[in-house]
Formats: sequence, C-alpha cells, structure tokens
Amino acid sequence: MSDLVSGLYKELLLELSKWSTAELAGFAAQKGNKYNRELMVVGRAPNGWRKIGKPCDWQKGDKIPCILGQIFDANQGCPLAWVTKQWGVNESGYNTKKSAFWRVIHRVFEGLLGHSNDWPSHLVWTNLYKISPNIGGNPTGELLNLQHDICIKILKAEIELYQPKRVLFLTGSDWAKDFLSALEFKSDCKERTSSGTIFNGAKVVIMPHPQGKPEEKFVEDVLTSF
Repeated sequence: MSDLVSGLYKELLLELSKWSTAELAGFAAQKGNKYNRELMVVGRAPNGWRKIGKPCDWQKGDKIPCILGQIFDANQGCPLAWVTKQWGVNESGYNTKKSAFWRVIHRVFEGLLGHSNDWPSHLVWTNLYKISPNIGGNPTGELLNLQHDICIKILKAEIELYQPKRVLFLTGSDWAKDFLSALEFKSDCKERTSSGTIFNGAKVVIMPHPQGKPEEKFVEDVLTSF
C-alpha cells in the first residue's frame, strides 16, 4: 500500500473518531496476486468486513495505528482467493455464487479476458466508501458524510496506484457522481449504462448494483460499453 493511501486512511480514521454510535467495519482495496491492470471493480461499500470497533475507543492509547493494521492486514496467499473458495459453498456463510455482484463480475471477466479458474486473482476490488456498519449494510447519514471527501481522495489514489485499464463501477451513477467528477469523468452519467474515461486514462463503465437485474442483458451492456 502506498504512503499516500495509508496517510489518507489515517486522516479518515481521525475524522471518524468524532462519530461514536456503532461498531464499524473497515475495508481496503483487495489486489489479486495475478492482477495485470486489466480490470478494477468498484462497489458502494463493504457489507461488513474487518471489525474495527467504535470510533470513541480509537483515541484511547492512540489506537489509530492498530486500527490501520487491522484494515490493511493481508490474508496469506491471494487476498481474493476467498471468492472462488466460497463459490457454491453449501455450509452456512457467504456463498459468492449467490451474489449477483460476484456473478456479474465473473461473467464480465470471462467476456473480456476469457476463462480462468482463479479469475478473482486477476482483479482489483475496491469500494467507494471504506467504512460501514459492522452489522452490514451501506453507510448512511453522518457515517457517510464524514468519510465522503476523504474516500474520493482514496479512490483517486487507488487508481493512480493500480493503474487499471478498465474500471467497472457497480454502484449506480447516484452513488458515484461525486467520485466521477473528481476523477475527471468524460461522459454523461445520467443513463443506466455510461462509459467514458477517467483519471489516468482508464476506461470506465458505470452500472447500477446488479441485484435483481436481468444478468444476461446487464453483462452484455457492460461488455458492449467496454
């Protein structure tokens, strides 16, 4: 992780230390160990992730460095291997095959780059917002507002760091519009499917979250736009 990104995360945590009503989860971009700049995928926010506690506790004994360590702690091996490991699992837990988000990404990857058993390892996955309620769901209200400006800076730094050729936003233009403005998006983002270029020359496609959408047409729209 670059010094710029880690510095922005520290700024983010200090800002959020003003807010103290719930247990939170923290997220950092996940880079597959075979990533070759072909595709970055952006979601709205982590649906739970690594528990980082209540912001009111972070300043006790200067816990910010410890929280940063929890957020950036990398799994052994490929950070995205869990996507295929949990694909179709029957036991209790998160089944990635039942996630419209991951199904669409899988089909888009194959449409762009062909079949691969370890396709998640070729991606970078990130989110617009890096902090969410630990119980799951998207951040709202004050939690959303406090991290808004810094998260825009973090996404810009991530794109500069990872230099993707393509970026797929599965967020909807309503969630992404402020980020796209900062990233110098060169297209009208009012339509259901938008495409254009952003900061660092990456080609971008903006789509809504795929939950409940006809996936064949959805994937076709993405591939056509790319």
